[in-house]
Amino acid sequence: MQELPDDLGNLQSLRKFSAPRIAVTYLPSSLGRLKKLEYMHMGGFGRSVPCTASQEQISFLPPSITNLCSLNKLCLASCDLSVKDIPSTLGQLTSLEFLDLSKNNFSCLPFSLFQLSKLSELRFLRCKNLLQLPELPPNLERFYLEGCTSMEKLPALSQLSKLIEVKLQGCRSFQKLPEFPSNVERLNLEGCTSLEELPHLSQLSKLIELELKGCRSLQTLPELPQHLCPCRCRQLVDQRRN
Repeated sequence: MQELPDDLGNLQSLRKFSAPRIAVTYLPSSLGRLKKLEYMHMGGFGRSVPCTASQEQISFLPPSITNLCSLNKLCLASCDLSVKDIPSTLGQLTSLEFLDLSKNNFSCLPFSLFQLSKLSELRFLRCKNLLQLPELPPNLERFYLEGCTSMEKLPALSQLSKLIEVKLQGCRSFQKLPEFPSNVERLNLEGCTSLEELPHLSQLSKLIELELKGCRSLQTLPELPQHLCPCRCRQLVDQRRN
């Protein structure tokens, strides 16, 4: 196990911090002093060494992370995070534009995503224990929720006027989906094996890509946008049946 030094926060001019593939138990509280930090990547470290009894009470992310006023990109994929490892104040990262929480163990989030007003890309890939999400950030453009096999329901999406890409591959517990905003250009529902019906799609005037392969429970297709040609519609039906 490698521990990061407690005086990490003394690197006052640090703008990029990348430390994937190392085994650490927690990040030091001095992290919050890195006021100029813009990019942080801890993805894939994997805590393979058991924590001591005292360390079990310490969140992986210190509450001081909310002091990182310049942070715009945060990757915590494959960090073995549970709910207790994420501070409830994470939503106060008001400069954050990209957040990747893929391949972690939490079932819900202890903070408000809606507070991340500048967030444009959000990723939850293969979070197999994830059951629910809070209201999504208002300026979200790309939303990737792939392989989240336990989730049965999405939060509302129709108010996300800037949303252009949604990927829900392998989310096999969805039976229905909320309405999508009209600006969506790419919609990938491949492998949503329990999906029985789709919301209205005719209002998606900018839709250029719709993937339904493996949606074997889907009974009918709703009315599609007029700009999607009939031959393309037949392909979608064929993909669904395969």
